[in-house]
Amino acid sequence: MRGEGGLPGASIAREGVLALRLWLRLLEVVMVVEKALSSRLQRSFGLTLARFDVLAQLARYPEGLTMKDLSEKLLVTAGNVTRLTSQLERAGLIRKEKRPEDGRKVFLTLTPEGRELFDRMAREHREWLEELLSGLSPEDMEALYGLLAKLKAHLRSVQSREVT
Repeated sequence: MRGEGGLPGASIAREGVLALRLWLRLLEVVMVVEKALSSRLQRSFGLTLARFDVLAQLARYPEGLTMKDLSEKLLVTAGNVTRLTSQLERAGLIRKEKRPEDGRKVFLTLTPEGRELFDRMAREHREWLEELLSGLSPEDMEALYGLLAKLKAHLRSVQSREVT
């Protein structure tokens, strides 16, 4: 098989470089967006992006999440979740409670104050994302979303083969 310029393997090497360039571009975009969101959350609400993520997960599960479930959803260690939730509990934004049906597990829920703050933060967060991504047309966003969904499905397939 001959690649670019008739040299064997040149197209394979070019694909490898392209994969690396794409990976670096994805990281760069994520880092720029995260930095902008983090800065705005800190300035507007005095909270970090990590604390916002905890509140967002708990807002999705009003019945509560265990520490283990929250750790898995956030893709962070149990130690990180313990630290974050302790800070949010001290601030009066979340509640930790044991339930009669399972006294061993601690369930985390938003307090009314936490729910009210998260709702305000979520509105701002959505507006900031719209502003940050406004360089893309709606059609571009749909296309990129589709391509990233395709990549995500492939990565999950690769990951499931590695586990078995």
